[in-house]
Amino acid sequence: MVRNGSPRKSRAVAPLGSSGAIHREKGMRIGFNGPPLNYAAGIEIDAGSIRAVVLGHGRSDDHASPWLRVVRASHVSIPDGAMSGTDILEPRAVARAIVDAFGGADQLTRWSNAHLTLGLPPCAVLIRSVALSDLTRHPWIDDVCGGRQVRCGRELGLDWFEERVLREAECVMSLDRDALCVDWFRCVATDGSEHATIIATTRQHVESRVEAAALSGLRVAIVDGNAEAALRACRFWVQRRSAAETTYAVIWGGAAHVRIWCVHDQAVEMALDGETDAHLQRLACWARERKPGVIVVALDDAACARSRFATSGVASEIGCETDRFSLGQCCAGLEPQTPALRANGYAVAFGLALRGIQ
Repeated sequence: MVRNGSPRKSRAVAPLGSSGAIHREKGMRIGFNGPPLNYAAGIEIDAGSIRAVVLGHGRSDDHASPWLRVVRASHVSIPDGAMSGTDILEPRAVARAIVDAFGGADQLTRWSNAHLTLGLPPCAVLIRSVALSDLTRHPWIDDVCGGRQVRCGRELGLDWFEERVLREAECVMSLDRDALCVDWFRCVATDGSEHATIIATTRQHVESRVEAAALSGLRVAIVDGNAEAALRACRFWVQRRSAAETTYAVIWGGAAHVRIWCVHDQAVEMALDGETDAHLQRLACWARERKPGVIVVALDDAACARSRFATSGVASEIGCETDRFSLGQCCAGLEPQTPALRANGYAVAFGLALRGIQ
């Protein structure tokens, strides 16, 4: 992320809103012999609780296919007064809840070197897509074509684009760049035009969560969006369910939000924010045209209690089979009687942990 207006030079870490490592996870074995060699963890902090998932991954030798297993999954409450909505008021209280989520101080030392990804709720993240032609519009821009931007005959550098991205984020968020964390990446729209996808959040949201993790004894490697993590987890789940499945929809939600993604040939063709009759009709129209193999429903307990997508009637309305996201179907590892394998709401934490698998 861009910090204090200083552009990031390295692109080694995938951007906040990208799909991460999901395309590199094909062919993973779900069983293995011997202890895990590497760990990756994901932590979701919501208004009143924490969900944590730890994955063990690696190879038995250089020629073997990689293996993956869930080594821990837990859901613990955050003490009253420690949070105000999605804002952390008492980092030390949240840190204690994180320690409990990892099984206590003694167990936490086992995961202290895990590649940790921390999630941000959708309400704290703003995502905006801007055409490069708009981003680079200026009297002295000579040409925008073929992925190259030229100023007075010279190709524009990364620093110039970072500055324009920061200005756009400041305008959209109505905050100074010193109060923001900003990331961006280039993508191609359905009409073939190049766009810059800008992801911005407040520095307070990021730093309060990183501080709470640090107080618990964990070091954060990546901050990712909860919505992007949920989509990543559901894509992984679909690959496990049927490797040949290329067309499907994902419905994910929590206490205050519902997101719908329609995926065809690994690309998101349509994304809908909110649960309305109009969105259900658009989803039904897309399903009639694309004939998806399944609609993955990944709702937490709060969303299941109020969402029409949690009922069996949605299948008949849309005309497509629906199935619940299940942590137990993603990979082996936990004991069959572990409550987390049957519980709702682990899509985000699992997707965050997947982000740490290279």
